[in-house]
Amino acid sequence: MRSNSLVKRVFRWCCSIGVMAAGLGTVSHLTSDLSAQIPTRDELEAITAPSRQAETRLEIDGGIERAPCPLADPQYASISVAINSVEFNNLKGVSPEEMFPAWEVFRGTTQSVATLCEIRDAAATLLRNKGYLAAVQVPAQRIEDGNIRLEVIFAKIVSVRARGETQGAESKLEAYLGKLTRGEVFNRFDAERYLLLSRDLPGYNVRMTLKPAGTGNVGDLIAEVAVLKRPYQVDLLLQNLAPSTIGSFGGQLRAQVNGLTGMGDTTFVSFYSTSDFKEQQLFQAGHSFSPGSEGMRIGGSFTYAWTKP
Repeated sequence: MRSNSLVKRVFRWCCSIGVMAAGLGTVSHLTSDLSAQIPTRDELEAITAPSRQAETRLEIDGGIERAPCPLADPQYASISVAINSVEFNNLKGVSPEEMFPAWEVFRGTTQSVATLCEIRDAAATLLRNKGYLAAVQVPAQRIEDGNIRLEVIFAKIVSVRARGETQGAESKLEAYLGKLTRGEVFNRFDAERYLLLSRDLPGYNVRMTLKPAGTGNVGDLIAEVAVLKRPYQVDLLLQNLAPSTIGSFGGQLRAQVNGLTGMGDTTFVSFYSTSDFKEQQLFQAGHSFSPGSEGMRIGGSFTYAWTKP
């Protein structure tokens, strides 16, 4: 009996040791897995380090925007060219005399070939300051007697696409923005003028985005116009600034409707009364519209008031 009891105790003790060993093995396995998942200091620094911004490819020096220049490569440093005249091919809207400041400082001198890119950048900046969206390029050429040729590519709006709530303003938007397609080249000053006229239409908010036209012609653009409309608005004003003889407290209710006739019009009516509805009342109504396509506006209003102080 004692031997059987001793055997049982030994068996239980061995089983306990086996379970503890299995448990320790599981814990060590989990510990090794967790340690493998913990990021190192280098990994944490890589995550928290600020991302490097992409290097800019456009520099501004002396008010001139300078783009990367292949001719400025050191392998061309020993090549010099004489500069006696510069011809701008495909020049539109600007005379050759107006482009002279872009290269006058180099006239009659011999310069490094990289100077051609300086003239290119100065010409592009000059055109941009005049409102033109254009690119100036140095084409492959044989330079003889110091005569330089540069190629100018102008942007041009070939079509206008309006989307959104254009109801009641289709004809006016076409009259204003349609003029952007009639110019030989795109000029942002003209575009700003007609875009502002479009935004002056009562109740309309107009935004324009330029995108490549995809016609195959370099410089062709499409003007996408997004239109938001507020067809009407109602205002209520309460105040106590009137003289006490007619009642200091009063209120005005005003309603305005936009785009009834499609001529960039707005119509309003308003009514003002003192708090007792006896001492003073005032009624107003008005209408205005915009004929033509250059922003002229015609309007009129009617006012009738009565009082019993």
